[in-house]
Formats: sequence, structure tokens, C-alpha cells
Amino acid sequence: MDWQDIEWFTAVERAQTPLFIDLLIKGQSNERIFMNTGFNFSFSNILKDGLRLAYDKKEVNALGKYIRMELSKNDNNVFENFSRRCLKSCKSCIDYTSTFSKEKFSFFSNAELESICREYFNVIIDHASFLMTMIVIEPELERYFEYNIENISKKNKCMHDVDEIKQALLVPSEQTYASKNVTTLFEIGSLIQNNSIYNNLFYSCSSVDDLVNRLPNELPEVWQQICEFQDEYAWMGRLYYDGESLGIKDILLRIQNILKSDCKKKLTEIYKRMNNRIKSRKDALTQLNNDDAMIKVANLISLYLHLRTYRLDVFFISHENMIGLFKTISNRCQIPYEKIVYLRCDEIYQLLQVNDTYKFHKVSSKRRNMFSVTVLDNVTTWRSVHLTAPKCRVTYSQPNTLLELEGICANTGPVVEGFARIVLIKDDMIYMENGEILITTNILPSFLAAVEKASAIVTNEGGILSHTANISQQLDIPCVMSTKYATETFKTGDHIVVDAENGIVRKVTEAQKFTLLIPKLEDYSLPKPMHIKETLSDVQIFLSYSQEDKEKVKSIYDKLSDEGFKPWMNTQNLLPGENTIPATDKAIRQSEIFVACLSSNSVRERGNFQRELKKAQEIFEEYLSNDIYLIPVRLNNCEIPIELEKFKCVDLFQNECWNKESWKKFRNAILLALKRKRKNK
Repeated sequence: MDWQDIEWFTAVERAQTPLFIDLLIKGQSNERIFMNTGFNFSFSNILKDGLRLAYDKKEVNALGKYIRMELSKNDNNVFENFSRRCLKSCKSCIDYTSTFSKEKFSFFSNAELESICREYFNVIIDHASFLMTMIVIEPELERYFEYNIENISKKNKCMHDVDEIKQALLVPSEQTYASKNVTTLFEIGSLIQNNSIYNNLFYSCSSVDDLVNRLPNELPEVWQQICEFQDEYAWMGRLYYDGESLGIKDILLRIQNILKSDCKKKLTEIYKRMNNRIKSRKDALTQLNNDDAMIKVANLISLYLHLRTYRLDVFFISHENMIGLFKTISNRCQIPYEKIVYLRCDEIYQLLQVNDTYKFHKVSSKRRNMFSVTVLDNVTTWRSVHLTAPKCRVTYSQPNTLLELEGICANTGPVVEGFARIVLIKDDMIYMENGEILITTNILPSFLAAVEKASAIVTNEGGILSHTANISQQLDIPCVMSTKYATETFKTGDHIVVDAENGIVRKVTEAQKFTLLIPKLEDYSLPKPMHIKETLSDVQIFLSYSQEDKEKVKSIYDKLSDEGFKPWMNTQNLLPGENTIPATDKAIRQSEIFVACLSSNSVRERGNFQRELKKAQEIFEEYLSNDIYLIPVRLNNCEIPIELEKFKCVDLFQNECWNKESWKKFRNAILLALKRKRKNK
């Protein structure tokens, strides 16, 4: 069998680390799925390529058919058993990893670290059996829920508005972490706003660093709450094991953002909304006339809505509890943490056994640039390239010429008009402004910082039991989901209208701006998106390179110029007769960004490139820790110098042409540097 002959079903379109994918694949075997979920089934064909995680559509359909057959035999026992097993798995993961959350792993030998790794991975692999199976269960459970509601409405002629009753019953059995996260943050904001001393301190501090220095001594009560918040939600900073734990500075930036609103009023609205949802659910259950079977189904739906998000949260909470283990392996084996999660389980065991730093450093570096995985008939193959054959592409191919899309209403609300913000990866959230309309594939807990700012949400995917529906309802944000093509039809900055009640998203053309039957955009007082184009020409970008690579670097210079930036390259900017060294040093000092163009030529070269690099490192010492100044760019598959390993590198050499995804990351880094500079002024 060849992977190109399979029709793939896209489960997730997200950047995921190889360690996460390895654990996930191991949990999809027949043995694991049967042992953990009770389903006599397995996923023998899986594809991970770029952002896409896909499964064989025939196998997905077969599992759906299997569930329907079991359902016909045992009524709703198939869902009850699955939910009970899933809850047990969640508890096992949390109980096991919690015992290590405060452990000092530095005192353990390599053999002991390997043993703990094996035990931990085994627990997580068992839990991984519930990830994809729950995605397949969702539409079957939706159908089962709809079927039972329709049946009881036919028997009970007194039931009013069946759709309203359905909506009222969709309440999770427990408040989600995402909802608790936002509620707690507004509680801290309310505490600050209700005390003039607290409030004045937050507004008088010139920077987040200033707040970090002053809060512990001047506002110990607030500082304690922020630290407790960090302890509980640190895991939300990582996306599929990648990134850093949620830091104090990240939390303070979110607090500064919510302080722009009336936190006490917002908090009152949140509590009122929660109480109303609970009351509506009770009223809906009353209308079921004590039908025990239907009440059982309603309770099952509530439990499922909780597990829909919780079972994935547990994956990341467990990893955060074990972060000390991975940091210890990182320090002992001299491989950065961000590279450890680009190794597979077996490679981590080998690393601890033989401590071959160079070998695994090289493996993880390759995978950080690109990787793909295919599982065909349960045989797994890892590659250090992307698979690009047309049949492999599982993204929607709708042309972006549409002006209007239809979807499902996840949460109703007023018609919203505003500017679109496309968020596909975590880095995209940085540019999200208050009042913009968030457009994405689906909503994840790590996207909360963007969700909080959104006036409306539009997603490609999602059903009535999805995470997107759950989050939008708990935060009461108008939301249209399952549009299929939103991220391809619209682009950031588009002027759009979201009519959540009718499930319609519409792009506003110039002609329509004067004929819409809703208030003009200005009446909403929404902030306009940052007009980057007006400031790009102020951003000088210094390009440092080896003379042997000047043609490749010239193409970067030209592309930056075309996009409105102000690149600096010695062959292009030095005037005849200028003293090269002083002029170059001056250009480095005047540049907002220093791009180190790495290649097999420059990393071995003595002379100008090394001198310019040392100059840039000296200047970076004067920057804040979260500033972006020095960006390493690889022009070919060369080693990264040790002194640059702490900086995230981007590759611009795939197939000797521009890789759109890599260029986007490079451009986003420059824009982020500009945005942070503007904020600090």
C-alpha cells in the first residue's frame, strides 16, 4: 500500500512536536485501543505532514459504523463505558504525574531517568487511545442526542422550541479550564481596579519588567494570586509540548489588557451567564417530564462536553508536571529542551543510555526544520522532508473568491462587524487586537489570549459538542463554526460581518459599506488593526553573510524590499569610497533586526561575518530578554553555531525556492520585533 492511494480524513491542522506524534501513534494500536476504550478497533493508516494530522477515511467511517452497531445492541452503554474509561484514564495520568511535579530529578541516575520516562510514556500512550476515538464518537453522539430529543418531542406535545431545549442541555458537567482561566483573570483584575493603590501601581509602571520588580514587595496579595494562577495554568503556554510554560510576564500582559475593561462588570456578567445556563438546563430537564432514559442521555452529553476538552488538557497538564524530568535530561545531555521534544520516545531512551549528544542534536535539528510521518498497515516511517504529492493534500480547496460563507451557530449574539484576524499558529496570536474577529481552524486552550480579544469567532471546523462551541458559549462570544473555508476565503484585515444567529459570515465590499442595514463600523468603536505598512520602511534589517552566498542573500534583500522593509546589505548600500568597517558597524547599530545568514560557507569563515556576528551579540546584551533582534537564517543544511543555538532558527532553502511557511515565520518575527519596540516606547 502507498500513502498516495489513501483518501485522508483531516483530524487536526496544528503544529505538533514529534514526541507528541510518537506517543499518539503508539496509542492507536488495536491492543491499546481495545485495552483502554473497549473498542475492538485500531487505526493502521495515519499521516502527519506539515500542520496536518490525518487518518484513513475508510477506517474513520468503519469506526463510526462499529459504534453504531454497538449502540444498536446496548442502547447508550457504549458511550457510558467509553466516558467512564476516559475519566479513569484522565485520573491515572494526573495522579501519576502529580507525584513528580516537585521532584528534583537532578539526583537521579540516567538509568533511573530512563525508567521514569518509560513509565510516564506508557501512561500517556494509554491515554492517547482516547484522542482520535473521541473525535469519531462526537458525530455519533450528536446523532444519538438529536434522535432522542426528536423522539421525546413527538411523545410530549407540550414541549416548546426543541432547538432551545437542545441548546440548554449542552452544558459541561464541570467548568472547563479555559473558562476557569478567564474567570480567575477577571477576579484578579477586579481586585486591582477596586483598590486605587493597586490600580495606580499598574498604570504607573513603565514596563512589565518594572511590574515584576515592584509587585512582590508593594502588592503581595496580588502577586500571590498571580503566582497561584501561574501554577495552575502554566501548561497553557505550550502547544503540543512546544514553547515555554506560561510565564509571569505573559500573565501580566493579559491582565494589562483586561484592565482596559470594567473587570467587576465583566465578572458579574460571567457569573450571571453561568447561573443562567445552569437554570436553563434545569428547566429543559423539567420539560423532559422525568423521562429517565432522556435524562440519562442529557447527563451523558454534559459529561462528554467536559471530557471533550479535559482529556486533551490532561495530556498537556501531565507533561507540565513532568517538565522537570525533561529539563534534567536537557541539562545532562546538553540538548536544549525545545530539541528534546523533537525526538521520539526510543531516541530519548537511547540518548540516556549512550549520551550521544551530537547524533541526537543533529536528528532533532533536522526535524525542527521539517518532518513527516506515515503509518501504513501499522508500519511507521519517519522522514525529514514534507510530503507534497497532490493526493496527500487534505486541506479544503475552495477558491477564495467567495464573499459569503454559511456555517453552524455555536453561540448566538448581536450581528458583529469588524476586521478579520487569521490565527493558524500560536505566533499569529501576537498580532490580535481587541475587537477583531478571530478566524481559525478550531479553538484550542492555548488560543485563549486571542479569544479574549475577539468580538466574534469563525472556524472551519466544529460541531455542537466541539471545543469551539463550548468555549464560545462559556465566554458568550458570537460564533459561527463549520464554515469549512473561512481561513482560505478571508484574510487578515478584511472587513467582515458575522451574523451568528443565522450562521452567516460575509465579506464587506466597498459598495456594500454604504448599504448595510447595520450600524457603520465606526459606531462600534472597534480598534483598527495595526497598519504595519506605514512603519515597515522604518525597520532597517541588517543582512550578514559570507561573500560566497551573496546571490542567495540578494534574493532575501529583494523580497524584503518588495514587502516594504528597509534591508541593509553591504553590496547594495555601501557607497563607492566608503570606509567599509565603520560604515558597517554604524549600519548594525542603526538596525532593528540583525539577520545572520548561515551556510556551510559562513559558519567556517573567519573575517567579516564572525566580526559582525560578535558585534550583534554585544548589542543584544542591551535588549530585554523577550525582544527579538538576532534572527539566524539557514541558507542550506548547515550546522548552527553553538552561540546561536539559543535563538530560534528559520530555513529559507527548501528546493532552492521560497518556502511560504518559513518565510511567513521569518516575516512574523520581524513584525513582532517592531510591535514590541512600539510598546516599549
